[in-house]
Amino acid sequence: MLAGQLDLAISGNLDQTLDERLAVTPLRPFKFRILANPEHPLAKSEHPTFAEALKSPFVLLNATYLNKLVFRQLAEQLSIEPQVLFESDSSTLIKGLVKENLALGFISDITTPNDGEDDGLVEIPFDDVQVPSVHINLIRRAHQFPIGLVKQVIDIIEKTFAADNAEQKS
Repeated sequence: MLAGQLDLAISGNLDQTLDERLAVTPLRPFKFRILANPEHPLAKSEHPTFAEALKSPFVLLNATYLNKLVFRQLAEQLSIEPQVLFESDSSTLIKGLVKENLALGFISDITTPNDGEDDGLVEIPFDDVQVPSVHINLIRRAHQFPIGLVKQVIDIIEKTFAADNAEQKS
């Protein structure tokens, strides 16, 4: 971006603090979820915790996603070394392994929206760790005022995310 090779980027960021030469427009925050087979003991627990979840093996999206980094940060908060059974770039594969009750899954609502169709999987809530703020941002060089086609693309992206955000709230 700063080298001028890109005019726009959409990126997931752990915080909003980027280089001051970049203009950052937050598009959407996203949340992380633990998914479990309904027969998993945590799925039946009244007040599950992330610490309890870490006693089970996990399947994660690989290092090309923020999921792995966030998962490691949460485990570090609790000083627990997690057991990661498998990493993949496919949220469908992760959900399949969770459905077979082989592990818990740690995914974001971006990779698998919570649309009520999680293949019968259960979301495990947790509040015993401080989850970092993660956002999808539109990024451009701050000194370039968007005009023409770039402005049209920005408008389409912002409208798409605004519609998605409104749909999620309803």
